Amino acid sequence: MARSAKLIIASIVLLVFGFCMYNRPAKTLAQLPPPESQFLKACHVTWNRFNRHAFSPDMVSSTLTPNPRWMINEITTKEQKQIQSILSQPFTFFGEGAQAIAFQSKDEKYVLKLFKMRRFTPSVLDQLCPHVVRRRLRNLHWVFNGYKNAYEDLRKETGVVWIHLAKTNDMNQKLTLIDQEGCLHYLDADETEFVVQEKAELLFHRLERLAHDGKLAEVEKAIQSVCTLVQHRIDKGYADRDKAVSNNYGFVGDRPIQLDVGRLYKGTKERQLEHVKDRIERWKSERVSS
Repeated sequence: MARSAKLIIASIVLLVFGFCMYNRPAKTLAQLPPPESQFLKACHVTWNRFNRHAFSPDMVSSTLTPNPRWMINEITTKEQKQIQSILSQPFTFFGEGAQAIAFQSKDEKYVLKLFKMRRFTPSVLDQLCPHVVRRRLRNLHWVFNGYKNAYEDLRKETGVVWIHLAKTNDMNQKLTLIDQEGCLHYLDADETEFVVQEKAELLFHRLERLAHDGKLAEVEKAIQSVCTLVQHRIDKGYADRDKAVSNNYGFVGDRPIQLDVGRLYKGTKERQLEHVKDRIERWKSERVSS
């Protein structure tokens, strides 16, 4: 039988078992012997992957061991209290991207980004396709490296408040999540890879709002501040693999920030600033024509 056919059959089996296990309590899996529990957990994860409208902790959980590469320096007592205060709030589903699922804090000041760890951690089935394994590990490196760069060297420019990319044992805190259906979920912060970032108003939302109110001078001021931000990042020696602009830049108050930093890297890239300017000019043209 061809390898592709085997993969299809295996996926169907996992999907069926995942459906059967979807509403089973987590402790049921924990009570099973290791081989069975691991298999059924894989089925559960597979079902959740297909059932895209439902959030499950399985989507953002991983078996990654703590990697010193993603650890950060010890923070001050003041910073620690700030993080604990932020994470003590409930977080409500806010949106979903290719890399992460975002939840908004109750005070609407922060966004908790939980990574879709399936994209970054090879499964048992993936081992049949070495190129898939390489792609997932490359994605992990790119995204985690981008957020660590942002936290260590571009915190103000990105609004990144805190990163937790390696499992710990000293936070002793639960993350309270409210999904799209209003269901509550609780995650162990120590065991979860996540990022806390300031909530921002998206670039084009800001421009549209200002333009609608006739504040054209403020529109130009906002555009200039974003261009200055991009140039500042370039001057600090960072480039961005992500070409998106619409969902990649925003404002915290009047301060521009870069939102999606999962593709930042130390290096250079041609036409970074020009690309952002071109996209803004296109927005202007579209607005005039409409």
